[in-house]
Amino acid sequence: MNRNKREFWEDAFLLVFCSAIALAGLAVASWVVAAGRLLSLDGMLLTAIALLFALVFGGVVAWSFHKGEAQDILRHLAEGRKVDGEKV
Repeated sequence: MNRNKREFWEDAFLLVFCSAIALAGLAVASWVVAAGRLLSLDGMLLTAIALLFALVFGGVVAWSFHKGEAQDILRHLAEGRKVDGEKV
């Protein structure tokens, strides 16, 4: 496998993975609030940890967009461009 193609798929996988973890962190924090457990010690700790995960992994996604890597990945996938001679 060519190095450029490997890097493309690695970046795409990491973008999807980090997005999923960030969204899961927000979902857990929302669930704690909706369940009315925010004012308990367990609820506060779970919310803090979930929001920390969302912040860290969301920051990776935001940095990817800032550097332009995410736009390149999305553009390649949307247009069906070839990555090193193979159809994506």
